[in-house]
Amino acid sequence: MSRYDPTHMQEFNSSYFIRISSELADCLEFFQKVQEVGYHDDLTSLFTTSFKKDQAIVAWFKFPVSAEIIASTTIIPNEGEISFKRMDLDLEHYKMFLKPQYKESPSHIFPSKQLLDKYTPLMNIIMKYFTCEGRFSKLYQYHIRLLMHFTSMKLLNLPNYLYSRLVKMDEKVHSKGRDHQASLFHHALIKVIVLH
Repeated sequence: MSRYDPTHMQEFNSSYFIRISSELADCLEFFQKVQEVGYHDDLTSLFTTSFKKDQAIVAWFKFPVSAEIIASTTIIPNEGEISFKRMDLDLEHYKMFLKPQYKESPSHIFPSKQLLDKYTPLMNIIMKYFTCEGRFSKLYQYHIRLLMHFTSMKLLNLPNYLYSRLVKMDEKVHSKGRDHQASLFHHALIKVIVLH
């Protein structure tokens, strides 16, 4: 899978559980916006190469970038726990999401096949819209932290999380110089910010 955000709602329409989880997490409007705006490679590249922690410049227009801006453009509430990938998560939190045979020995990194089947479609949505890694074979603690948000177990500040992902992308892009295409992600989020 590429790092492009999905441009259709087929997965949502096929699963009642995903729709309800998305509504509870106040993300359904964001997913719909992603479908509406699509993405544009060159826009993402221009935005990212000029991004400086609090703004980006595209065609001489300055676009402020922050968790607050992301909250207002995506309609995702700017509330919940501020959490980042490196924060430790008690392994006990993993157990409710694992198949019975794996509950006794949870690990911070585990194959996605250990996830209960009912959570797999929701995890795929999380990976496509929020982590944008393009790989589905392994799950890490930040995946579980996002799953906890979508199941209303422990709310996460998603605008802050998305902002931190843009900052991380910025760091990768600037370290790679001209050959940065493989480091670009959150294409639709960037287009939503620019169109706002």
